[in-house]
Amino acid sequence: MAFKFTPVDPDEYARAFEEEEEAQSQEEALAAALAVEPHANLERFRKKRGFTKTEMAEMMDITPRSYYAYESGKRSIPTEALVRLNMYTGVDLNEILTGRPSSEGYERVVSTTIWMLRVLLTDYKGIPLSRQEKIINETIGYAQERGLMIDKRLVDEMVASEMVYKFHPENIPAPPDAESYGEDQYEQYERDEAAWQKHVDEGLEGRLSPL
Repeated sequence: MAFKFTPVDPDEYARAFEEEEEAQSQEEALAAALAVEPHANLERFRKKRGFTKTEMAEMMDITPRSYYAYESGKRSIPTEALVRLNMYTGVDLNEILTGRPSSEGYERVVSTTIWMLRVLLTDYKGIPLSRQEKIINETIGYAQERGLMIDKRLVDEMVASEMVYKFHPENIPAPPDAESYGEDQYEQYERDEAAWQKHVDEGLEGRLSPL
């Protein structure tokens, strides 16, 4: 029986060899990353972003004592705490679990999110965590849809939109002018003034009713 010999294309062989080496290199890098425990990655992330342990605990919706246990490796980090951290800071969970960020683009989003969080914590103390998350997410979405750069002014505008007058009382509309009402419109003036006061009170609480 005769065997037919098919010559090997040198270029194809070289490509296959390079692909195999690249795959092996990726496997080794992943194994090295996984060798670093998530608790160490969590600590590295906290220090890199400049958060305190107490701030991390607050964002993960856990007690400071629990956070200390997670970062020290005494307890496993629960999934819901990591998801909470991701929702609040935009952290790449791949970075926490493996020590490697997903992509450069994702890293830019994380940095922007952290910057916005700092603005909210510094200039707008008292906003509940859930409202901060909403403001951050809506700011990113608004900027992406319109091709805008996220800056302090845009964050201020989104806070004013979400929290109404709570942090921007200068936006409170003028009250009804009593002198503009006729003598027979006193009851209408009282209704309009009550509606205005309700609007302002709810706006100062971060809620809004139409005038």
